[in-house]
Formats: sequence, C-alpha cells, structure tokens
Amino acid sequence: MSVYVLGSINMDIVFECSRLPNKGETLKAKNFMMTSGGKGANQAVACKKSGIDTYMLGSIGSDPLSKKNKQNLIDYCVNCSYLEELEKETSGIAGIIIENGDNRIITYSGANKSQNVDKIFNCIKNNMTAEDILLMQLEIPLDVVELALIEAKKKNITTVLNAAPVIDVPKSFYSNIDILVVNETEFAQITKIRPTSDVLIKEGSKKLIDLGLEKVIVTLGENGSVLVTLNSYLYVPAYKVKVLDTTAAGDTFIGAFLASFLQYKDDQKALKYATAASALTVQTLGAQISIPTREQIDKFIKENGETYE
Repeated sequence: MSVYVLGSINMDIVFECSRLPNKGETLKAKNFMMTSGGKGANQAVACKKSGIDTYMLGSIGSDPLSKKNKQNLIDYCVNCSYLEELEKETSGIAGIIIENGDNRIITYSGANKSQNVDKIFNCIKNNMTAEDILLMQLEIPLDVVELALIEAKKKNITTVLNAAPVIDVPKSFYSNIDILVVNETEFAQITKIRPTSDVLIKEGSKKLIDLGLEKVIVTLGENGSVLVTLNSYLYVPAYKVKVLDTTAAGDTFIGAFLASFLQYKDDQKALKYATAASALTVQTLGAQISIPTREQIDKFIKENGETYE
C-alpha cells in the first residue's frame, strides 16, 4: 500500500510581517526563510513522515532550486524515481507573506506547468495497484489531473483530489474522484454553499456525492473538520494551539489522513490523527520542515489526554 502524489514542487520564499505593506511602501520583515514547498511535495512529505511509502510524480527544472527541492524530498525518503527533470525550466516558486499567523501566497508555476503525461500514465499502468492511492491537487494543469484520474479509475485505484487552488471544473470531472478534500473557501466556490452549519455542509456535500464522490472532507480551520459520505457525518474539533504559520497545515492534514486511513481503514481515527498533525504544523514556521512525524503526532495526542490506537 503506497501513496503516489502527482502535483506541484515549489521553493517557498517566506516573509513574516507584523502587517501588510501599503501601496508603494517598503516594509521590513520580522523574519525570512526559504524552504521547499508546493502542495504536491508537501503532501508527499506528510504521507512519508507518517510512515507510508510515498512516490512523487511531477516536474522539476534544471536550476539549483529545483535540485534542492528534489534532494529535500529524497532526504525525507520520498521516492523520486518518477520525477521528470526538464531542461531550460526553473523551479516553481511560492512567495508567502505571513501576517499574524495568516498567510497570503503568490505562486509561479515554473516546471509545474509542463507534465510528461506518458511518464505519468506509465507509472499508473505498470506500478500502481488497487491497494494504492493517487493524490493530486490543482497546481498543475487541469487536463493532466483529469487524464490521470481517468487512467487511475481504470485500475480501481483510489483517487483523492485536494481542490486547491480552487477553479471551476465541469461536473463530469468529479465522477472519477473518490475523496475530495477542500477548505471552507473551496467548498463554497464549488458548491455555492457556505459551510457555516452542519445542515449546509451536508447539503453541499450531497451535491458532490451525487456527482460520484464517495467522501467529502471539509477542513474548517479553528473549527475543526468534517467527513461526509452518503450515510455518515463525522466531525472532529480542532485543538486549541498558538498559531504561528498556517502554511502547509492543509497539506499536512491530507497526508496524515491518508497515511492513517491506509493503516487502519477507519475514517474517524484518520480524521482525529490528521487534526492533531495539522495542529502541530501551525505552531512552526515553514512548509515541509513544519510537518510532524508519526511519533510526534502520537505523542501530541497522548499529551492532550486522548487515545488513538
């Protein structure tokens, strides 16, 4: 059982500020860091840190930042044998401004915009089985995501989409997705329903399940998270922690959820584990560097007087 992640690989350039600069203003940052990120790479690292064999699919450039990103994944023991290295392309970049724990992000696709579909298909056809999971996001071209979803479903592979950054897609797109993971903003844009109550979350999720989805997971920030199926509604509250940086919190949640689910096949347990993982992430600056290990997550759960096993 493995997770194959097809998605973006970026270098994050992070500024921590007390406030946002005004138009035409130069503002001194309180802190600065440059660290590997990208939703795809972050989620791959989160899966691996929670003990699941993880493969990274996608594209990197030939520049020093791309090489650093790849080495970072290798250092976290993510299998990079299916990565495409493109000459004359540069790394994807994310410019992140953190203000009082909240982030604002601008991305440049770089190599992420050019994907080798033949290489991706070859991996799905020849290496993946029905016991594996294909996880994707929307920081790579939509047509590549759709083609990979279709190909994976031919082999009954479980498909997971984190619809971020959210864009409008045809309703038929969702028929090849088993699990959709979205935050409040993404849920509202896709369903046209704001997730401000259990009733509204159920209503919006039913619209998606009627399109062919098996599960809808909605992350609600400080209000916790929910998982909705045709016959169930699970809710887990968030932990009360001091938030330093929300970067990669959603990515951590997804990777931790899938790692736990593959091990235990229990939605409630996986939701609880993912919630603890993201609570640890927001207490540390950075993306992949802030993602906790299984040991750290288990310890955090026990320290909060709860059980997981």
